[in-house]
Amino acid sequence: PEKVAKAVPDMQAMPIEAFLDRWENEIS
Repeated sequence: PEKVAKAVPDMQAMPIEAFLDRWENEIS
């Protein structure tokens, strides 16, 4: 899936905490 291919580089480019923090902001 394209979304997975885009998410993997994001996780490698930033700290996992920052990734999760942004993810939570997008949900709420």
